[in-house]
Amino acid sequence: MPLDACCAGCCAVLIAEDEATLRIPLQDFLESKGARVTAVADGASARQALARSDFDLVFTDIRMPGADGFEVLQRAHLQPSKPSVVLMTAYADVDAAVRALREGAYDFLTKPFRFAQVEAVLLRHCRERRLLHERNDLRAELDGRFDPADIVACSKAMQAVVDTVRRVAPSQASVVLAGETGTGKEVLADLLHRLSTRREERLVKVNCAAIPDGLFESELFGHERGAFTGAVARKRGRFEMAHGGSLFLDEIGDLSLAAQAKLLRAIQERQFERVGSETSIQVDVRFIAATHRDLAKMVQAGTFREDLYYRLAVHTIAVPPLRERAADLAPLVGQLLQRVAAQSHRRPPAVPPDLVQRLAGYTFPGNIRELSNLVERASSLCDGDTLGPEHFPAQVLDAGPARTSQHSGEPFATLAAATARFEEDYIAQALQRTGGKRSEAAQLLGVSRKTLWSRLGGGHAGAGEDEEA
Repeated sequence: MPLDACCAGCCAVLIAEDEATLRIPLQDFLESKGARVTAVADGASARQALARSDFDLVFTDIRMPGADGFEVLQRAHLQPSKPSVVLMTAYADVDAAVRALREGAYDFLTKPFRFAQVEAVLLRHCRERRLLHERNDLRAELDGRFDPADIVACSKAMQAVVDTVRRVAPSQASVVLAGETGTGKEVLADLLHRLSTRREERLVKVNCAAIPDGLFESELFGHERGAFTGAVARKRGRFEMAHGGSLFLDEIGDLSLAAQAKLLRAIQERQFERVGSETSIQVDVRFIAATHRDLAKMVQAGTFREDLYYRLAVHTIAVPPLRERAADLAPLVGQLLQRVAAQSHRRPPAVPPDLVQRLAGYTFPGNIRELSNLVERASSLCDGDTLGPEHFPAQVLDAGPARTSQHSGEPFATLAAATARFEEDYIAQALQRTGGKRSEAAQLLGVSRKTLWSRLGGGHAGAGEDEEA
């Protein structure tokens, strides 16, 4: 069985075995496969070697002088490199094997064993280590692509939400994101997870509204082969997949009371059984839920369990609708146009300020999801360099002036004042995107440099001024 190239010269192995008749041939065999081997004759020397050097893999006898294999296993777990430990013994029984695996052993070999078994362990370890490195590299790349700054939060309402997410994320407490459909709750769940201490593990997402009651247990907790008709193989559930990471329960308010009861037990005890199994599986999961419903009112109405509500809603973050985020509309349109343009490999069209002002008169019942649909539609209809009213549905542009919600915390302004403030914010966004270069900002806004200069107050100078201003 050929070993992966990753094993050659890069796998550091420690052998702890008091019998020279096994220690020396095992060392020779591993070195012939390209591993760098350190071999010792007792447990005390093994612990000293672990303290001095980093190892990828440890083969240790269970019974030997100085310290037994379980003590070596415990010492290995304290190492920053976290080497995998394979226990070897001639006194093997079921109890020893179970204890070894329970305490975190990578594998268990019973003497006498064949070197083919050792080679299989080494091959599996190399492959898993390579996959781990690839996963870490991919995660680093994805983390680099996901910039919290991509979340548009120019409005005071959204700035408060992002600030709360940043403060809550490092804790282990459950969070409920409450808001209308399409407000970006899933994006905020991503941000919560990526700012948490669990960011190296998975964020597993579950759409509770899309799971029929009959499949709820199988989907969340998994099932054993033969547990029901159609269960042709064992399946891991979402809870198990999220171990060490976070579980995002979207549309939690749409679960039936029966499903809520099953979910509550798993959340309370942090354990569950696969369908068709009596063995409990323990998990370490952080819960993030989202809903467009008012869970507190549902509790009063008896349609949502009170105990589940208090388990999940340790922190409740209210996500504002788009109509209460007037200052976010222009940058959101720009961001969405950039995404659509990138997908079609074209330059994004410019958006005249007066067009955005007309869009601001619409209430967007579908929120950002509806805005995204409108922007994609407009972009596909636009053949030129600038979006126009003809690219949007008339009922959207003719909806009338926008009114600030009485709950938004922002005073109602006259149309002239609101228009001036909107234009000022929009120009500031354009200058920010172009690094303060006014000529480029004017091009982005679809106006002349002279027009932009007049909007900025003529002789106004400062950080936003470039060599052409």
